[in-house]
Amino acid sequence: MLGSFAQAPVSKEASIQYLNKQLEQSDRLELKGKFLLIESSRDGQLVKEDKINIYDMDPMSVQYVAEENMVVMRCLSDADGCVERTTIKVTPKTYRKRVTFGVLSKEHGQKVARTLSHLINLHTDKTYEGTITLE
Repeated sequence: MLGSFAQAPVSKEASIQYLNKQLEQSDRLELKGKFLLIESSRDGQLVKEDKINIYDMDPMSVQYVAEENMVVMRCLSDADGCVERTTIKVTPKTYRKRVTFGVLSKEHGQKVARTLSHLINLHTDKTYEGTITLE
């Protein structure tokens, strides 16, 4: 009967909703097929858009970096420049090795990092059965 107490997996949709709630002041995420789209705003103005093939992201690299007070999500080592960035009002497109999310605290950053890693695993690893608690 131990299996009856197992926690249900958190879906991709629930993960995106949770991340959007956690990052509502600065970033909005959307999953379209294999692409993770991230719109970043500052002072209510859209400043950049990132488009990432989620299969190029490394779920093991998602981490909270205390010195920068942000969550960092990196590309797989062989997917150099996997983040297609369009900067609004400055330069058109550039390619990056990582995406960053500003966070409010260490606890907030750990929640965001855990959920991002879970989302990447859900999307890229068909055998992944990890369950997390969003809060």
